Amino acid sequence: LLENYSEEAVVSTQSTGEGIKFGLLSISTNTNSQLSSVPMKYLVLVDESKGAHNAFNMALKIMNKEKDELHILNVINEGDAMENYFEVSKNKSQTLLENYSEKCHKNGVKHYNPTSLVGDVRNESINYCQKHAINMIIVGSRGMGMLSRALLGSVSEYIVGHSPVSVLVVKKSEDEPVAMSGNI
Repeated sequence: LLENYSEEAVVSTQSTGEGIKFGLLSISTNTNSQLSSVPMKYLVLVDESKGAHNAFNMALKIMNKEKDELHILNVINEGDAMENYFEVSKNKSQTLLENYSEKCHKNGVKHYNPTSLVGDVRNESINYCQKHAINMIIVGSRGMGMLSRALLGSVSEYIVGHSPVSVLVVKKSEDEPVAMSGNI
């Protein structure tokens, strides 16, 4: 049916009196196209959770390790910065980012930038994204139940709703069991 498709993603539109008609959308599977030669900037949000680990692994799977940039962001809770926990939090963040940097190196990622910031992870991630011209944010899902999400809010939901770029929410790894809904 779609014998002839183009080298790039194309959407043809036609303006009519009733609105816009959309024509054929064709997406290239050719890795030599111009679109694949443009380096991407990915932002992955990390902490000590399994969800963050899954998000990082997904970033490694989808990125071009030779050309793309991987920005690894850990945000220290601003509440910890005001209390006696700041030094402990800062040391944990540094160790965490060193571990992810080592994983980048072992996996052949040429361009990566580990960063630690202090503040609210929701706001800091959006600000970082804008400041560094990020193309996609990758974040893990913690799999909270409905009650926990309602009380605490979800970082991934906030980022999806407020991000100026595409967001990939990684739910779980293939070998991880599915959480029962309603669990807290």
